[in-house]
Amino acid sequence: MCAGSCLLATGRLTEVAVTEHNGLRPFRSFAAIRHPEASYDEVTGIGQGDAGCLNLNS
Repeated sequence: MCAGSCLLATGRLTEVAVTEHNGLRPFRSFAAIRHPEASYDEVTGIGQGDAGCLNLNS
């Protein structure tokens, strides 16, 4: 999962928007983010982590 890191790398987020946890850079104020076309568990709604970084240019 690289949502926070990818958005930081492209300049779409600042350091203030993320925190560090176990070597990852999750969002500080958001519970979750998932690409709308990514696979997910139909019972829980939890994404399966197969979408990679979001392309915000399309």
